[in-house]
Amino acid sequence: MSKNKGFSRKIRLRLEMCSTCMKMCRDNCPTAIASCSESFTPYIRSLNVNLNEKGIRPYDEGALDSIFSCLTCNLCNTFCLPKVDEAELMELARTSIVESGFDVSKYSRIGESISNYYNPLREDPQNRINSFRDLIPKDNDAETILFLGCMGSYREIEIARASIELLNKLHIDFTIMNEERCCGSPAFRTGFLKSALNVMNHNVSEWQKREIKTIITPCSACYRTIKSFYPKYLSDFDFNVKHMIDVIKSKLDHLPLKTLNSKVTYHDPCHLGRGMDIYDEPREILNKISSIIEMDHNRDKSFCCGAGGGVRANFPELSRKIVDLRINEALNIGVKYLISACPLCKNQFKQSTNIGTLKILDIVELVNQLL
Repeated sequence: MSKNKGFSRKIRLRLEMCSTCMKMCRDNCPTAIASCSESFTPYIRSLNVNLNEKGIRPYDEGALDSIFSCLTCNLCNTFCLPKVDEAELMELARTSIVESGFDVSKYSRIGESISNYYNPLREDPQNRINSFRDLIPKDNDAETILFLGCMGSYREIEIARASIELLNKLHIDFTIMNEERCCGSPAFRTGFLKSALNVMNHNVSEWQKREIKTIITPCSACYRTIKSFYPKYLSDFDFNVKHMIDVIKSKLDHLPLKTLNSKVTYHDPCHLGRGMDIYDEPREILNKISSIIEMDHNRDKSFCCGAGGGVRANFPELSRKIVDLRINEALNIGVKYLISACPLCKNQFKQSTNIGTLKILDIVELVNQLL
């Protein structure tokens, strides 16, 4: 087994700070709460990396489980005074582990899927646009592209169709790329950097060939990855990246939206909220439709849906416990609608057995229905 590649002094200091602090974040970590296990807490994850880095305790299966069970939701960072950014630390650790020759076959499903199928769902890439082909603009050389993402293309088709219909209603000239591949977010988060860079380079190359200027997406993970991660690896990245929320918000004062006579709550996706600091805009949109009742965990304290960071693929039972905790929060405040702004969050909520009469919708679907 190869030794883990060394980290910079700055990264080692952040690991040291996390692994030796007062550990207040563990009471807020979704994996720690759902598992009731100290191994699945932020500071134990950092401690495992720190001990390996110092040559004191090499990685074993327990340490790897700890590291790869992180949702990378970064809820712990909300409660971390020095802001060590545990999510980034775990992404760096996973990448180092993968590239150092450790046996990561237990955690490699997502990386392999993106390498072989260009999506994490192992779907035939030739079928990516089949479910909404009838809505795609024909012979369109628009400078704006709608990037639907894998979950919207293969699972939450209603979000993909609603996004297309809504852009048409808003008279926005756009096109859709038949050759769209995964944005790379699942691979970035789980440490499979080569897989992530492969799909990233393909997407950017296609956008450049088509002379695309603006990228719109309904997926929070795609939005954050394309807007924040792509420029880290590409010196010539020159695109205007928008979430569908940006588009809706820019037109909000002139949209004849119907009101909804039902109580709603909003779930902040980790990528959109803590990842991109977007909290007010979706609430401004929803407040024009109905009054929002907030869950106990909201905004920067929002509880993760339990699907991120490869956890749903690698630790399905843990993932189910986490989503049940979040669904229970919505049920406890007596709302009829649970609204989010991420296809993965919506799909994860539907996995819960506790939903009852709670209606799960994406904000794009809701706006499209009421316009």
